[in-house]
Amino acid sequence: MSKPTIVRKIDDLGRLVLPKDVRKILNIHTGDLLALTPKENVLEVTKYSSIQEIHFLVEILLDTIYEKYHIEGILLEGENLICYPSIVSYQKIKEKRESKDSLKYSLLREEKEIGKLVFFTSDEKYQELFSFLTFFLRKYLEEC
Repeated sequence: MSKPTIVRKIDDLGRLVLPKDVRKILNIHTGDLLALTPKENVLEVTKYSSIQEIHFLVEILLDTIYEKYHIEGILLEGENLICYPSIVSYQKIKEKRESKDSLKYSLLREEKEIGKLVFFTSDEKYQELFSFLTFFLRKYLEEC
């Protein structure tokens, strides 16, 4: 059984109201940003993610850290895996996620956590490096 189509009227100012049930399903709250993508005769509406702005940059950083130090790292948005070193298999990352040996760093935008960097090591000698990378990414996000 397919989901029913919801029909809404555009008002004089071009506004469209998203029904409460739809907002709840998509976890959309007041103040959230939405990305609108026109495709032929369809308007795709997705919840905008600040983390996507740095996805490719973080993937390069994670690849470099893995190549140099053999430490796997991941970028999370909530509990969702956004990226990991391209050289490492998904299965290996999945196994590592269950490990307790990790260093975690929050990525903030306007004082709100938008993501987290997790490095699978308990060796604290890398803390300064990972703290610097997190600081760099926070500053980058401020400029975006």
